[in-house]
Amino acid sequence: MKRIAFLLLFAFVVSACQRETIFPPKTIVVAKTDTIPDTALVRLELVKDSTISYQLGGWVEMMLQFDHRFHASFNNAEDSSPPGYNSNLNIMGVTTDGIPVMWDGVPYTPGMHIPMYVITATGHYLVKIDLLKKVPADINIWFKDKYLKDSVNLRKGNYSFDVNRADTNTFGKKRFEVIVRP
Repeated sequence: MKRIAFLLLFAFVVSACQRETIFPPKTIVVAKTDTIPDTALVRLELVKDSTISYQLGGWVEMMLQFDHRFHASFNNAEDSSPPGYNSNLNIMGVTTDGIPVMWDGVPYTPGMHIPMYVITATGHYLVKIDLLKKVPADINIWFKDKYLKDSVNLRKGNYSFDVNRADTNTFGKKRFEVIVRP
């Protein structure tokens, strides 16, 4: 009886091996989600009032660089954290581990949210795209204001807002984010 069970098991294994040879497993092709080329750039500019001249220092920039090899958390080779910054006029990305950066290297995934750290004096401000390099035309760059529950596609227009330093909800790490999606 043991011999018959062994022969049946052996026949089953041989049969399964032959099927593997005849019908090799199919290769599954996963759709590529990273549709932004490596080294693509988005430079955001924060401007105090629209009347202040650039020569007077009424603006500051932050850069987003996309690369599929980059990390969402802080990495010295991909991100640039400021040694010090102007607490009266600044915009920075925030890495997944909470570090504010002036240059944020990120891997692209459709619908990604990048928190922004905006710290300014009380006043009226404008955020706009200053540079787009290698970002496909079908990729939108949304600037979302969670405090006012508003957003704008920065490819189509600028975003104006007010900051009141007496109200901590109007500035900091929690109010704004950039959403990148088709």
